Amino acid sequence: MGDVDRRLDEEPDTPQPTTPVSSATLVSSKRPTSAAGMEGGAEIPSSKRQRVQKDTVKRATKTLAVQDGIYAAEKFSDSFFISHVINLLVESDCLWISWIDREGAILSSGFSFFKNLPLTLVLLLLLQRFGRRQWGHIPELTTPNHTVALHPVNDDETLGKDEIVVNFHPEDKVHSSWSLLGRATTVVGANRTAANDGGNTSGGCVEAQGSGETEDGAVGGASRKDPEGIQQTQGGVGKDAGSVEDGNGTGGTDTSEYDPSGAALAEAWRVYNQARDGYREAHGNILKAHDLVLKVSWPETSRPAEWKVIGHAQTLGKGDKFIKGHIPTAKYARDLDRYSTRHIRDFLNLQTAKDTGTRTLRLIVMKRLQPIYDLDGEQFWKAFWQCVACHYRLWVNGIHHGDISYNNLMYDMDEKTGDAVGIINDFDLATWVDHSTTNNDRTGTIPFMAIDLLDGGLDSCVPRLYRHDVESFVWVLAFITVASIEYKDGTIKISPLPGVDAWFEDKLQSHRDAHILSKQLFHSK
Repeated sequence: MGDVDRRLDEEPDTPQPTTPVSSATLVSSKRPTSAAGMEGGAEIPSSKRQRVQKDTVKRATKTLAVQDGIYAAEKFSDSFFISHVINLLVESDCLWISWIDREGAILSSGFSFFKNLPLTLVLLLLLQRFGRRQWGHIPELTTPNHTVALHPVNDDETLGKDEIVVNFHPEDKVHSSWSLLGRATTVVGANRTAANDGGNTSGGCVEAQGSGETEDGAVGGASRKDPEGIQQTQGGVGKDAGSVEDGNGTGGTDTSEYDPSGAALAEAWRVYNQARDGYREAHGNILKAHDLVLKVSWPETSRPAEWKVIGHAQTLGKGDKFIKGHIPTAKYARDLDRYSTRHIRDFLNLQTAKDTGTRTLRLIVMKRLQPIYDLDGEQFWKAFWQCVACHYRLWVNGIHHGDISYNNLMYDMDEKTGDAVGIINDFDLATWVDHSTTNNDRTGTIPFMAIDLLDGGLDSCVPRLYRHDVESFVWVLAFITVASIEYKDGTIKISPLPGVDAWFEDKLQSHRDAHILSKQLFHSK
């Protein structure tokens, strides 16, 4: 499906070289001896020969860029503690040096390692002396005991000077956004132990709900808004449970398995609920052990820091009941400027005053939350409308979220009442009115964007209005209603079904057109 939770203009299909490749290194020294419309051995005019050389350079450069991107993608996908990738690309007797980080690719001019053997040897000797840091490994995230030091977030929207040690658990991956460029957000479970702070643990935990164990092969996929089994089931329960569905996902009764007593449907719900209870019990145990999360991302430095936006929202919440308790709590944070993408570009004199794409490594620790689509009935609707109300109050107070998606609507359990509380998460793309920024790029999660912004708005000056974010809430609700929710082996998975699957393809204009048409059909109905 690809990474749908990303910046709209930051993921080109292939990395583009920053420094042009020298044409002299790519073209054979042999003169062509034939061409269409010319006798064998006749010389090609100089102007045509130059065009052939330029076309050869262009094709070779594109091939190298694709190869370079594949190498970098393999490295970045391996772990979240890689800051950059260095590649050596070879074509015939020519060598290029490539540097790829979260801002983009830098490709050197090519040179012949036969004609420049001393230079090649010096390069190899230098690379031989590189340590893990020079090859892109981030020492702060590769400690043997998986601990990292951060600073506490103060009430005045600043970071304290004290260093707080937090344990993080790479195997407990809460969220992973695969991408070659961009934020590349990864969220993993974290906690603080007595060894960290002398006995006090931070953050809360959610008690396990329900009981029972997941049966082998038990899967979900039915609508969680229909506990009585009135509506048809979808996805994993499927036709074996007497559901009504066809290949297009539009419904169609399977009379061969029709059960007027409803026993098969009741059994399907029993299996579904047992699988869900097993997930919640397993997830509750994880929450007790890892009650925090560590968010690792590469946001643009031109945007306000997420922990600052959250801190200001917390301040607003002190006097606004619709905000209070409905935004996440940023406990600790740290920006590691030493890994900023501007350093290599400043050194190579590639950065200009107009560039807004510089990215830096940011670490934030927050209380662990749960996805809103795991809720049922009244609990779901209550949490959902709490998120809508909180979003409105933040908007009128100058914080425009701008990235409403099903991954960013969460909930936590009120420890006093036991009720689910809706929380809007992920403010690293939020706009803070009256705070200067040099970045005015369109942002958002494409599957849930308003039609106005999709239909010619991504690359134009269509202003983002409040109604655009409200429309995103509508698309999130539509998606959750028809999506397949699967509980299996203590995990939860949400997948699009026919009717909304077109929202998740955006590589070609035809994909965009199908996406817009699909949403227009929802409007018409």
